Amino acid sequence: MTSVLPPTTLTSWTESQITAILQATTPIAFDEALENFLAPDAEITVNGKPLSKEQYKALLQKDKLQESSATVDFSGAVEVPTDGEKAGTVGVFFKSTIFKLLRVGGAEESSTLTSSLNVEISQFTPHFITGGGPGPVVFPERRVSKLDQVMVEVANPIILPGDNKPTPL
Repeated sequence: MTSVLPPTTLTSWTESQITAILQATTPIAFDEALENFLAPDAEITVNGKPLSKEQYKALLQKDKLQESSATVDFSGAVEVPTDGEKAGTVGVFFKSTIFKLLRVGGAEESSTLTSSLNVEISQFTPHFITGGGPGPVVFPERRVSKLDQVMVEVANPIILPGDNKPTPL
């Protein structure tokens, strides 16, 4: 017996994939999250510049080894399905606070990434996972075939313990 997982909306899929990428704490988790998000031949544009998948990965990984955690807050989204809930276009706006491993005077260093992201999601061949249940589970394959992102990351003011004013950067 095969069970099919119910599809999530295109927006919730996009938001969960972005969150997985930004909150990945190991190189393996980051690579897996990015591979689950982008098609192998995805067209990528960031801040008006075309990037290869490897260049986009390098951009996102730039300071990843110095991060301890991240929060992601989505403040708006719009989706236009083209094949039911299987494919379509999604636009999201989000902010992510990225906490660094480094501490300055005992205070946690952080930055805020603000981004508008538009993606075209395509349907790919499903894959099957077996084990742990009555039969294989079918996972519908969605991948981003086109990504257009505008983003900026800004260092947050540092507030030292016991101080009520931010320390200038």
